[in-house]
Amino acid sequence: MAKAKKAPANARKFPLVDQAEQAEKDLFSQHQGYQIPEYINANLVHTLRDYQDEAIRNYHYTQTQINPNPQPCSL
Repeated sequence: MAKAKKAPANARKFPLVDQAEQAEKDLFSQHQGYQIPEYINANLVHTLRDYQDEAIRNYHYTQTQINPNPQPCSL
């Protein structure tokens, strides 16, 4: 009998990554199908791995689509 997998108790959640993944799936999002500019790939010795490509796309999403929350200034 196969053991049932337990969900890790300390599973981390990354809301910005979740938002970027949701925007990638959204048909009307400007983020969908974002291509890394060719000048970035031209300046690299090796090609980007899948997780690196995804990280750059997520970074682009956070810099262009997310409005920063104003942080209260505590003195």
